[in-house]
Amino acid sequence: MNVFWRVFALEWRVLRREPAFWGTLLFFSAFLILAALSSDRFISEQTRSMAGIETEESARMDKAQTTLETLQGSTEALSGNDVRDPVWMGETGAAQAAMLPPAPLSTVAVGVRDITPQILRVSSQVDQSGAMLTESGMRGPSIMGAGALDPAFLFVVLFPLVLIALSYEILSGERERGTLAMLVSQPVSQTQLVLGKAAARLVLLLALTVVAALLGLQLAGQNWAAP
Repeated sequence: MNVFWRVFALEWRVLRREPAFWGTLLFFSAFLILAALSSDRFISEQTRSMAGIETEESARMDKAQTTLETLQGSTEALSGNDVRDPVWMGETGAAQAAMLPPAPLSTVAVGVRDITPQILRVSSQVDQSGAMLTESGMRGPSIMGAGALDPAFLFVVLFPLVLIALSYEILSGERERGTLAMLVSQPVSQTQLVLGKAAARLVLLLALTVVAALLGLQLAGQNWAAP
């Protein structure tokens, strides 16, 4: 175990002077912060749209209530959009929207919210094909096909590539430089050498990733006190 930590410390000293290593980490960290900001902007658009739909629905119901009180006891024939007509009210006039609001940590993973409407207008109509409401603006098919840019997307797509870029030459690099035979001639096994070098890179990667993720969410206005 002492050999492992010695390899770990030596690899850390080498990495401190490696521009490509730090460039890769900073590149990934910058993308992680941008992903958090992009995801927050998307969630904010949905939240504002849902609030607008709720406001419109409340105003429509208040207007229908006022109109119904005005026409109380009236003997006039029912018109096309009459609040006294239960058929029209059930299909259109009193139709209400069922919403799935964003969760407190939606900024981390948008999921399928960008392609699946999160609002369904509930009514008495048999055909519900047009009941789904779009709570955000129109987007191009290429953007929708690629999916939303959020931290979860980066961890699924970009994070494995960063791991490969930082660890592909842990053993092969020593062999190509001709230093592997010299290293294993010391009281250290090849397994300890690989694990020590990999652990040093992994600790730095995880530490910077956590810091960048928390910084991105903080800049995006994440409410850490939300349940």
